[in-house]
Amino acid sequence: MVLAPYELTNDGDVPIRIIKVESSCNCSAPKVEPWTVEPGGKAIVYTETKRPPLGERVVSFTIHTDSQVSPTLNLHLKVASDRKPPYLSGVRGDANFQGSPGVGDRSEIVVYTLSEREVDREPKVLVHPAGLGLACTLIGSNASRADGLQIWQHEYQYKLEFDKAPPPGISTGEIVVEDPWDPKHLERLPVYINNKNGLQLFPSTVSLARADPHDDSCEAKIVVKGGAVDSIAATSAGGRSSDALILEKSQGAEDSGVSFITVRLRAGREILDGEHRIRVKGASGEEVEAVVMIRTEAKP
Repeated sequence: MVLAPYELTNDGDVPIRIIKVESSCNCSAPKVEPWTVEPGGKAIVYTETKRPPLGERVVSFTIHTDSQVSPTLNLHLKVASDRKPPYLSGVRGDANFQGSPGVGDRSEIVVYTLSEREVDREPKVLVHPAGLGLACTLIGSNASRADGLQIWQHEYQYKLEFDKAPPPGISTGEIVVEDPWDPKHLERLPVYINNKNGLQLFPSTVSLARADPHDDSCEAKIVVKGGAVDSIAATSAGGRSSDALILEKSQGAEDSGVSFITVRLRAGREILDGEHRIRVKGASGEEVEAVVMIRTEAKP
């Protein structure tokens, strides 16, 4: 960080209030002391600015005051990098997952390095802790010459994808990137996973349409996501147990966190049109319901 103080003097005969200080980038956090400058007094504007990863950066500051003579003042600070390539310069991306993510849900991050060669070392990227269900895979890279310098900026694109169902509830972790030239230099990106919704049924309403009241050939399938299924039961719209439906559970791919419920009408029964419900209980005790609509569609 570069700390640069600027001194402002009030040469007038009335107090001047500094309203705010704006910077041209989010790499600086200016501070003012004091905010009201008495006649003949002084204020100090402290600008604490991050150094750029490469070359020079000019940061502009605009000071807004209630002065009738000079309501705004403009300052400029030139900041130079104090690092010499090669090195890991940063990681950017979104590792925030909401709404009960499952296997196949993904996001992307980009890792940046600077070096004097067009083709150079790939950084090491890890997901910590390992039990989040996230896998990190390199999907592309490119290199570009920095303006006016014999330096190459490398961008490595990584895919973050759930190859296993994440743990239930809220999980946090981080993406840890290791500098390929200095293993002690690490860049980190926080990971946040919201898997609080538990079991989910897709769709939550299914329809069994038949040609006549004795037709038992129709069926529907419901996908269960978000956890293991402990039990399933059919009820009538009034909540009483129903034997009108046959429910068969099957498991999806291993570690996918997905299972299926096949719904059929029980043979040899005259089942009235109407609404039935399927109650699914998860291994951790939560319960969710799906609606089954039985209707007869007479052929023309």
